[in-house]
Amino acid sequence: GLVMGTGIESSSHIYGLFQHICVAFELVLADGSLVRCTEKENSDLFYAVPWSCGTLGFLVAAEIRIIPVRKWVKLRYEPVRGLDAICTNKENQFVEGLQYSRDEAVIMTGTMTDHAEPDK
Repeated sequence: GLVMGTGIESSSHIYGLFQHICVAFELVLADGSLVRCTEKENSDLFYAVPWSCGTLGFLVAAEIRIIPVRKWVKLRYEPVRGLDAICTNKENQFVEGLQYSRDEAVIMTGTMTDHAEPDK
């Protein structure tokens, strides 16, 4: 359900969407056969699993690449003006944006850290 419908969410411009850390899927197809899908093996099914919402078969296993994390994510909110300034920093691990108009936005960036700031 959640894997095939992309309901699991944590994304990053560095690591991609959830499906970008998936290494393999195992599906039971309508004929009852068990199929393993990777980028190289049954790749048509592998790339079709995200957003398929169960239409390909029954997902019985997903192998994922684990991304090392830290205890906290430090957030920063920065108002920006102009499209050129919106996506210039590629070092942040997480980026979200609120676009108010063509030239006005707030960028929320996050970097993983081991310590919380006491007053935040």
